[in-house]
Amino acid sequence: TAVQTCALPISAAPPAVAPGATAAAADRAAPAPRRDRNRVTLEELSAGTPVDLYTFLQRGRGTWLRTRGASSFSRPEVVWVYRDGAKVGTVSALRQIQTSEIREIQYLDGSAATQQFGVDHGAGAIMLRSR
Repeated sequence: TAVQTCALPISAAPPAVAPGATAAAADRAAPAPRRDRNRVTLEELSAGTPVDLYTFLQRGRGTWLRTRGASSFSRPEVVWVYRDGAKVGTVSALRQIQTSEIREIQYLDGSAATQQFGVDHGAGAIMLRSR
């Protein structure tokens, strides 16, 4: 008895499926990585025309720039800005820094900022890491 074989070109071969996996699972694309809403990456900062950080954050993460919670004349709540670990001021300081100078921005809410920097950080902090 003769055995017949059929050779398929590699491009016509069905896709490989891992043992135990179904073809449907192989067809599904991997989910996109979740964006950390409290962090801005170099990729995000590099996309588009360089602008000052205040304008950049106002467009996409405007809530970082606003204070929350109780504030009084004698004890105002402000969002503090740190660059490479050094306090540079309030959010108005962001107007003097360009997106092209920074590789990462991280926002700390009031609780996390108070834990890291002390009681006068109840409105939060924005941490910048230079390129």
